[in-house]
Amino acid sequence: MMNFALITATLLLGQTADSSTRYVCTTAEKYVCTMGVGCQAGVTGAWAIVDFATGEYQRCDARGCDTYAATVSPSGQVINVEVPGKAAFIKVLPGGAFSEVASAGTMTILSYGYCVAEEV
Repeated sequence: MMNFALITATLLLGQTADSSTRYVCTTAEKYVCTMGVGCQAGVTGAWAIVDFATGEYQRCDARGCDTYAATVSPSGQVINVEVPGKAAFIKVLPGGAFSEVASAGTMTILSYGYCVAEEV
């Protein structure tokens, strides 16, 4: 399944098979939504690194990165990356645009941006 996900990621994100399988997803917009308040713009200081070959997902900020095992599964033209047990997922569209959703308690964080191949 990982090889299929890697091939799909390669085709969708426009990279060759010799390119990096790791993509850095930089947040351009972020919204924090809470019950009773709604959604408000948030600070965009975090980014994600997704390795489509190994299924590794890293959530990073100025303090460093947390690494999680993820499930990578293509669905049509979208690549879904789910982080089991962490209430988070990221969807990568053709061209590298992404949306990410994470939740903690009654708070939901929505992030949008672009993924690009990490040079190796």
